Amino acid sequence: MKKLSAIILIMITGPALMAQTAGQLDTTFSSNGYATYNWSMFASIGGLIEQPDTRILMNGKFDESSFIGRINNDSTPDLSFGINGIVIDSVPGYPVHSINSMHLLPGGEIMTSAFSLDPVSMNGMCVYSRFHADGSRDTTFGTGGYVMNVMGQDTFNTNLILPLPGGKSVIYESSISFANTAVHTIMTGLNIDGSLDTSFGNGGQVISNDLSGSDAIVTSGGKIIIYGLDGFFANNTVLAAFNSNGSPDLTFGINGISASPLLQATSMGEIFSGNSGEMFTTLSYGFPATQQISNFDSTGTKDPSFGFMGDLDMTGSQSLVTIETQDDGKILCGGRMTGSGWLSRLLPDGSIDSTFGISGQVIFTTGTQFEYFSDLLNGSDGKIYAALNTQTPPTIFGNAVVRFTNDVAAGIFHTDIPDLTVYPNPASGEMFVSGWSYRTNSYAEVSISDLSGRNMYMSRSQATGDFRIDTSNLAGGTYLLTVSTDDFRIVKKIVILR
Repeated sequence: MKKLSAIILIMITGPALMAQTAGQLDTTFSSNGYATYNWSMFASIGGLIEQPDTRILMNGKFDESSFIGRINNDSTPDLSFGINGIVIDSVPGYPVHSINSMHLLPGGEIMTSAFSLDPVSMNGMCVYSRFHADGSRDTTFGTGGYVMNVMGQDTFNTNLILPLPGGKSVIYESSISFANTAVHTIMTGLNIDGSLDTSFGNGGQVISNDLSGSDAIVTSGGKIIIYGLDGFFANNTVLAAFNSNGSPDLTFGINGISASPLLQATSMGEIFSGNSGEMFTTLSYGFPATQQISNFDSTGTKDPSFGFMGDLDMTGSQSLVTIETQDDGKILCGGRMTGSGWLSRLLPDGSIDSTFGISGQVIFTTGTQFEYFSDLLNGSDGKIYAALNTQTPPTIFGNAVVRFTNDVAAGIFHTDIPDLTVYPNPASGEMFVSGWSYRTNSYAEVSISDLSGRNMYMSRSQATGDFRIDTSNLAGGTYLLTVSTDDFRIVKKIVILR
């Protein structure tokens, strides 16, 4: 398989002054390029989301509870949110409470999923919450702002809430019973107010006893994709696709399932959405562990132009935690290397982008003994934001948000960006782009580049109606098609057949 070669690294310690190229510490953020938030000696950051007004939401652990925080674009806490920029989230009677996902809704509301535990009875509970934009709990959702499901003692669970188009949502819960050597997956549809959506699945639920999910997403087209294993005694890693009403998406894989043979000693990772309809999954396998990124298109087929036939093995001392794709199709990877935060960037074909940092990678440390990046965010200001967690053993914990420079143009944040349609795709002759008219008398630039970034086609025209592209001058292969206007920038992966 295709391997990542050994790479020279750049070590950033504190306020270093560097040229403003991609992957450099942005010292205009805070006083030295990173800001710490010591709300508690046990506070760690799990995720970052940018709001349309460029303020940044974060969630994570706060002692035994969880928190949601919000900061301004200059790194200062947003004092209009919660109390001093932070909301503590907990459930009465369940003192151990951990948020595992957070979503920003079109109206500015915040939706979270969490797992709570009573350490005395060892009963677990899946908890789903909705908050107003100011951090106050939305008591019109569920009962007092919560939808809760008691899971009992003998199961280990994955639970998420996934917003659907139109304001509804779906709860996804997957449990493994080691006592009964069984797996159990349930999806439950919810109406806007948190009540059961009986139009979803069979009376509101979809139940599977042969799927153990590790993670799930909703695509821009409203499809639900579950990433997991095909049972307790698994033979395959699988992607299972469902329509927004809970029915299987039979256009995906084989009867809604895309399966890959299970590798030795596999530890499942996560699934991430790309900007061009593709999906990336992560896992680790073998001894010592090799980490693998796989790239699937919207039909569940691995992209043979990525890595080796759709799989990229990453060897070395890095530990991959998170992935974020850029508008230009490049892929940011973050995690840990030798106790410090690690950041790397790949080209769309999976090869190292040597223009990023030093030979494609950056190592960041604030000087503590153990540090890692838990999440990455491509800001609309053209910067990279990274959530950093730190530990000085045995019990001193810390966190920070770090900002790096990037070489992509600052974008305009819209929650109503049009859904671009490219057809036919793959194409052997003419190709058409539709759905890109955004406002009267606006113009769009349409360009096509290969996976190394070379521009192969460019045209500018008034953004009305379908746009025709003659692909006869393009060799067969995979390309990135970009449509840019004053209002948005959308990138789609296209395939030319010869």
